[in-house]
Amino acid sequence: MKKRNILLSCFIYVSWLILLIAGISDLFNNPYRTIIWFSSLLILIFMYTRFNKIQNYVHALLSLVMLLNFFGELVFEFYYNYAFYDKILHFIDPIIISIFIYNLAKPYIKNKKFAVMFSIFTVISLGAAWEIIEYGFDNTFGAMMQGTYILEEDHFFSLTKKTEVFDKLKDTMGDMLSNILGTLTFAIGFYLYSNRKNIESRTYKS
Repeated sequence: MKKRNILLSCFIYVSWLILLIAGISDLFNNPYRTIIWFSSLLILIFMYTRFNKIQNYVHALLSLVMLLNFFGELVFEFYYNYAFYDKILHFIDPIIISIFIYNLAKPYIKNKKFAVMFSIFTVISLGAAWEIIEYGFDNTFGAMMQGTYILEEDHFFSLTKKTEVFDKLKDTMGDMLSNILGTLTFAIGFYLYSNRKNIESRTYKS
C-alpha cells in the first residue's frame, strides 16, 4: 500500500511539472492556453494540499484528466485528428470529477444517495460553466475552443488547415450530453459497487 501511494504521488508531481512546462512553452504562442495550463496546475496543487485526506488515487485521477487534455492538445493533437476525442474526454472527465466531489462531500452528507446526487448536479453545473468559459475565451482571445476542428492537409500546397466538423452549437450540445452520460455512468457504477459491498457484508455476517 505504501509503495502504491509513493507511485501515485510521483505521478501527481510529474503531472504538475508537465503542466508547468506546458504553461511556459505556450506563454508567447497561445496566451489563452497558458491561462488554462497554469490554472489547472494551481487547482491541482490546491486540491492536493487542501484536501489531503482524500486518497491519493483520487488526486491521481484528477491529474490524469489534465494530462489527457495536455497530450490531446499539444503532444499528439488528438483533438485535431479524431473528431470524437473531445467527446470521449467529456464522458471520462465527469466520472473522475464525480468521484472527487463524492469523496469531498461524504464526510458532510451522511446519506450516500444524497452525496451521489450532490456530486452529479455539481459536475453537470461545472460542465455548463466550462462551456461558458469556452465561449468567453473564443470571444476574448479569438480561440477556437467551441466547435470541433480536424487538421487536413492541402496536397496542392502541402499545408495543413483546420476544417470544422461540428459547429459551435452542435459541439456544445454534444459536450453537455457527454457530461450527463458521464455522471450517470458514475451513479450506475456507484450503485453496482454499493450493492456488491452490501452482498459481501451480508455473506460475511451470515
